[in-house]
Amino acid sequence: MAEHITVIPEQLYPDLHNKNFERLNIFDVETVAPCVHADSWIDAKDRATLRFAVDARSRIVSNLRKYPAVSLSVVGTGSVHAFLTEDVRAAAKLDGQVFNAMKKA
Repeated sequence: MAEHITVIPEQLYPDLHNKNFERLNIFDVETVAPCVHADSWIDAKDRATLRFAVDARSRIVSNLRKYPAVSLSVVGTGSVHAFLTEDVRAAAKLDGQVFNAMKKA
């Protein structure tokens, strides 16, 4: 059974630094149907904050502006974990730390 938690589990936290693949589940702005996108970079800023990168030209950006509900699925510690939120915040530019981490991934 799924467990509702508000922070990233301790055993999963190390796996969420510069992860190379996750699934971003969002609603499409035109059809309002659920859609799944593969994203190539995720990072746990801390145990309560996950960051992921999306190209500013991506349709994902307009989808998130209209429907900020997100499910982010990752594989780690022998299981699939889903993180749910409606608190998506966008940054127009990546800070140097994020950009450097993406280049290493």
